[in-house]
Amino acid sequence: MLISRIIKIKDCPSFIKFEPTNTLPNFKKYNLIYGWNGSGKTSFSRILRSFELKENYYKRPDRSPEFEFKLNNENSINQDDLTSFSNIRVFNKDFINDSVFGTNGPKPIFFLGKESKEDREKITKIEDELNTLRKKRDSEKASLDKAKTNKDKMLSEKAKNIKNTLTTSMNDEYRNYERPNLEKMIRKKFGKLINPVDFKLDEDRLITLQSEIQQTTKPTISALEVPNFEISHILTEVKDNLQKTVITQTIEALKSDDIISKWVEHGLTIHREKDLIMCAFCNQIIPQDRLKDLENHFNDDYQKLLGTLRHLKEKLASKKIKADFLDASNFYNDLTNEYLFEKKKAENSIVTFNKNLDTVISVLEKKEQNPFSGFNLEDLPLVENTSFKEINEIIAKHNNKTENFKSEVTRNKKELEIHYIAEFISTYNELTDEVELLENENSNLEKTISEKEEKIDELKKNLISHYIPATRISEDLEQFLGRDDIQVKPNGKQKGYQITRNGERVGEKDLSEGEKTALAIVYFLTKINEEGFNLHDSLIVVDDPVSSLDSSAIFQAFGFIKESIKEAGQIIILTHHFDFFRQVKNWFSHYKKNEREFFMVACKKENSIRKSTILKIDDLLINYESEYHFLFSVLYKFTKENEQHLEEMYPLPNIARKFLESFMAFRIPIMPRGRGEPVLFNRLKKINFDSKKKERIRRFVDTHSHPRYEGGVQDFDMTILGETPDILNDLLDLVECEDKKHYDFLVESITAS
Repeated sequence: MLISRIIKIKDCPSFIKFEPTNTLPNFKKYNLIYGWNGSGKTSFSRILRSFELKENYYKRPDRSPEFEFKLNNENSINQDDLTSFSNIRVFNKDFINDSVFGTNGPKPIFFLGKESKEDREKITKIEDELNTLRKKRDSEKASLDKAKTNKDKMLSEKAKNIKNTLTTSMNDEYRNYERPNLEKMIRKKFGKLINPVDFKLDEDRLITLQSEIQQTTKPTISALEVPNFEISHILTEVKDNLQKTVITQTIEALKSDDIISKWVEHGLTIHREKDLIMCAFCNQIIPQDRLKDLENHFNDDYQKLLGTLRHLKEKLASKKIKADFLDASNFYNDLTNEYLFEKKKAENSIVTFNKNLDTVISVLEKKEQNPFSGFNLEDLPLVENTSFKEINEIIAKHNNKTENFKSEVTRNKKELEIHYIAEFISTYNELTDEVELLENENSNLEKTISEKEEKIDELKKNLISHYIPATRISEDLEQFLGRDDIQVKPNGKQKGYQITRNGERVGEKDLSEGEKTALAIVYFLTKINEEGFNLHDSLIVVDDPVSSLDSSAIFQAFGFIKESIKEAGQIIILTHHFDFFRQVKNWFSHYKKNEREFFMVACKKENSIRKSTILKIDDLLINYESEYHFLFSVLYKFTKENEQHLEEMYPLPNIARKFLESFMAFRIPIMPRGRGEPVLFNRLKKINFDSKKKERIRRFVDTHSHPRYEGGVQDFDMTILGETPDILNDLLDLVECEDKKHYDFLVESITAS
């Protein structure tokens, strides 16, 4: 049961959404994948190693990676069932970190022997049970994750609703109210929320509070002056004067006619003040007897009564009230209706009081017109100033609210917050109970799985025949590296090894990356031959096993790896090292075409996102013994055939550098000396070409051949990318200028292919 084809790879770093086309060949028994650094080789090896470890390497709370492969038995395997493809072993840099180096040096290599058939059968049985339990655990873990996500989602939505409702112009905690704030409040009030109905508000209170928290602070208001409606003492005086009558020698004609009487009285006053003898009306001399009769009629008592009546009228008129009431908008919303109600009552009181005054004045005017008669004053409606006092109480509430505005709004918000939580608490409890139940089930499963894994470890210890002798590891290292200065010796406690270089002990940090890789490969290739792992029916994946090795050690390493894995049921080798690629290609080429296949991993930029894809390998990499031809073809097609797309420019500085280094190495085989400048810089100085163009080429390949990656996004100077076509044209012109014949052969090689 081996892998025949990729169906899909999604959300696994640079494999954003890879679904191969029908033109991509199936995997065969021997498979070689070539790709530069950063193209996605290690990501692909980690996906495959997920089946070996039975754990999805790329699964994260915020990421749901997917991958699926078709097997040669027409079944498929994917990220949801990582236990269904256990006949796989993967070597990559993760293996080095996980399996080789420990705190006390290299870890021991334990090797399972052939003894104890009974224990081995027990192991097989328990492993089958574990597979079932792990599937159940994964399923329940998915349910648990879903329940947690649903709970978090509901909490977040409720927190968002509370935030939107309680966020006002006030700068307080509700502006940044999130799920943690809601959970903290639930925990704080949980004991009291056993009876949530105690915290739920009725509809009127809810609407009132929602309105109040949206208000802004208002200025304080001065108290209203309370009017004095008390006029009883004036009314007593009025009643007394209304009953008074004047005793005079009356002239009946004047007494019986108020209008003429007033006219005559007024005329008499004018004649007396002007000392007139002649009547101003008839121009006749006024007889002295007539004047005496008129003066007796309008005597001092008469004048005194009229003066008193006029004084009372003026006094009453001065008591009239005109109040200026504030507009209701000056008050807080919750006080507005109460204020308008009392204001209306106060206005009515003023109207009634002023009408009472008018009524009394009207009676006085009648008395004034007929001072010789008595008049009665009817009882007047009672007027109170209670509404004015109520308005001042409302003003006091308003001012108190202004003075304590922030604290009152905060109290109202807290009351609303606990109301909304009380509405939500039953849902929260249901969600919490569901999560806790699933957590308990998952914990019990994990405990059972752990116990069975410990049992397997215990049984395996009984099966261990020995741990690999240090001398054998040293021999394998020598065969791999082609030198014997690195040796491995037992540490004396049977728990691992110690490393020596030329007889002196060294630590992990003293080893080069190539030496660490060599030791890790030895570990890996030793373990695939242990009892219980059937190499002939299994897939072996090796990712960049010669990374950082000297070129002189490549052939030694290749031979060691080849002899160790050649009997595997299926082989996938990934590399960016062309010399090693060439060695493996030549090895696989000895097999039939239906047994071997060659691929390449490429990474291109689309909308600022790096996307990896697996392709059928370029013919130039197969047909020529050097990567040099392939690099030239990429540069040539980009510059000469107008195959220019922005996303294709990103790897070009690296390609240009590799090509230029190879070209300069055979054109200028000597190592020019300089003042600490790089070799490439000094070799370029030996080439007879435009100096400005040479400097531009050097700057391009030096500065941009090793771009940085930030969060999956490649960091480039866009100005340089814009110059890329011109700079690459300069580079090809340099090659043509320096070696025209060589350049023409290169062009012929790629156009012919």
